[in-house]
Amino acid sequence: MTGARAGNLALLYSTVLFMSLGQGMVFPTIPLLASFFEVSPGLAVQVVTAHALGRTIILIPAGLLIDRYGARTALLAGSALVLCGAFVTAVTPYFSLLFLGQFLAGVGDSVWTMGREVSGVEMVEQHQRGRLLSGFMGVKSAGMAIGPVAGGIIAQWVGFRVVFMVYAAVALAVFVTSFSAPRDTVRGHVGKIALWGRVSDVLPDLRATFVALVFATFSMQMYRTALQGMLPLYAGAELGFSAARVGSLFGVSGLFVLLMILPAGFITDRVGRKYASVPSTALPGIAFLAFPFASTLPQLVAIMVLIGLAQGMSLGALSVSTYDVIPESARGRLQGLRRTVGESGAVMGPLVGGSLADLVGAGRTFLFYAPILLGAAAGLAFVAKETLVRK
Repeated sequence: MTGARAGNLALLYSTVLFMSLGQGMVFPTIPLLASFFEVSPGLAVQVVTAHALGRTIILIPAGLLIDRYGARTALLAGSALVLCGAFVTAVTPYFSLLFLGQFLAGVGDSVWTMGREVSGVEMVEQHQRGRLLSGFMGVKSAGMAIGPVAGGIIAQWVGFRVVFMVYAAVALAVFVTSFSAPRDTVRGHVGKIALWGRVSDVLPDLRATFVALVFATFSMQMYRTALQGMLPLYAGAELGFSAARVGSLFGVSGLFVLLMILPAGFITDRVGRKYASVPSTALPGIAFLAFPFASTLPQLVAIMVLIGLAQGMSLGALSVSTYDVIPESARGRLQGLRRTVGESGAVMGPLVGGSLADLVGAGRTFLFYAPILLGAAAGLAFVAKETLVRK
């Protein structure tokens, strides 16, 4: 690997960390938003839904933007939209405009994320892509978990508006840094390709595997956004922990995600895709079954360790498995299809969770997601095929 290429990859990894840190800082502010704007906790959680909705609806246009203008344009446009969304959220006096701000931030996050993935994939050899994606997702997951630690401290001592101003400052720094991204990104074919992939495009003996991967992506995205919204409500609003302590719980999982970055890439590329993907869905299902029975900080820490291990195991496993299954001629469309279904789960996670929390409480709401996760794990274990081709 040349020095220039190594420098470009280091630049991408650093911006992934900072962008995810900024996004993760938002979660501990949810109980404060409910109190300040005098809305129910379930409604306050929907700022996470707005962010997820923005990520979902832009996936296909973001892919076309990258195909036509290159990944560097997506990096710039995405970080600019995140900057605008965070700034609107920081200064608005109206709760309704919080949704607009987080919607814009979600759109920007999706565009930027797709741009940095395409940039990275074009920089490495094919046999290194699993470790590349594992590194990207590991750094992002760690930032999303460590960010709440800083966000909780800032929100508790300075106020929630400062949290969003810091988020905007991070997006501005990433925007400026993105001008240094390489210009020679390989463009795709925009012409007459279909916007949506079809399951029938996959070879017949791999279609069930593709469906299992899509459903697993849906369940993972749903539980992650649900956790981002429901854990602050459960630990903060119901159990009475401070915003700083709630943030530290996310930090625990983030630490174990960081520890799993290298092992996850090795397992995915050398041992087997299913050895990473099955535990990454089964362990969160077990953790969500345990949440309603955890009422002390050590118990919650133990659960977050389990979730951190699971998130670490999932780093890149589903993406790489999908690249193994889908034909080269339909990569963009079918990856777009899988991610769109996954982002719909991200939208449903806090939307359903917030409604259930108002009815039965945040703790019991975790039980709704557990069977879905365990079902996804069973599909990957018993329906999907092992897609790692060993030489």
